[in-house]
Amino acid sequence: MMNPIVFASLLAILGSSASAQPRTQLCEETHLRDVLMRLTKDCPNQTLSLKIGYNPGGNTYALATHFMAFLKRTAGDGGFNVTLEARAGASGEIASRIVSELEAKSAACSLLVAQSNQLTTNQIGVPNAVDPNVDLVPVAPLGEAPLVLAVNPKTAPYSSMDDFIRYMKDAAGSSRKDFFGSNGNYATDHVATERLLSALRVSGTHVPFTGSAPLILNLLATTDGQVNFALLSLGLIKEHLVNGSLVGLGIAAPKDLVLSRPGRADLIIPSISRFVSGYTEASIWVALAGGRNMPSRVSEPVQQLAACFAEDPQVRSVLVDQMAFKLGGDRNQMLERMREETEMAHSVYRK
Repeated sequence: MMNPIVFASLLAILGSSASAQPRTQLCEETHLRDVLMRLTKDCPNQTLSLKIGYNPGGNTYALATHFMAFLKRTAGDGGFNVTLEARAGASGEIASRIVSELEAKSAACSLLVAQSNQLTTNQIGVPNAVDPNVDLVPVAPLGEAPLVLAVNPKTAPYSSMDDFIRYMKDAAGSSRKDFFGSNGNYATDHVATERLLSALRVSGTHVPFTGSAPLILNLLATTDGQVNFALLSLGLIKEHLVNGSLVGLGIAAPKDLVLSRPGRADLIIPSISRFVSGYTEASIWVALAGGRNMPSRVSEPVQQLAACFAEDPQVRSVLVDQMAFKLGGDRNQMLERMREETEMAHSVYRK
């Protein structure tokens, strides 16, 4: 059955006439192909361009590539196409700037697949950051995954959340440095880690990467120069947690995480909130946005495509069942979340 929030969003998009159409009609390929054809009819070579600000291997790239594949499958041999362009750097700001400054015709044919910090926390510290409330048009959420505090069991001096807290507190007043990694300066996982350290009243040294993939590779290494810990998306490290190459000390979610392991006992990763009061949730989420000159006619069909992407069985078999992403969502709730997360980040850096 379709998620009630997604279904409500679809009804709002399509108007009262949609109330007589079941979900199967709204999301069947022939209907969506017509939506996509209307969306791209005035684009050069009838091509819709998806732009992302991070390298392959991370949350944004994973959701963007699956969204592109969904759109291409929908397009079939309809004579139009979808492309993906990665412009990594500056915590996603290079891609944000490119999309924000497109003139109206190009803006109608280009979408930014934005990681949450591009719509929230980048404004705090990234030089000349794009203002998402002025320079971008947030359109629709694609998906998200909670963050897991992960360490390498071969190198970490702690194997539980209690051990981690005790170890970090023991460093107070010493010259020892504990390094943590993130997607980049002021990225969602960077701010989430600073929130955690602030709540524990400890400190760490930040090492920014150009995406989650190089950060994960660094954490998996056993050589000098690796980071000690990181808050990483469950969607990207689930298999590492199951096979034991990474250990999850805690998950930034209200409840403990239970992962099945074939032939072995279930793996239980406790909620960080059990150890850190008030630290209930933190996740990296990805959404679609247009540039400030994007025509208003573009938003509604894109919202419909995003909602049906979230319910597509082929998409869900990979992103939900295998990678533990939560897909879809409500645009109005996303806008409120943008405001709340920006305010929260400001409060962290004012301390």
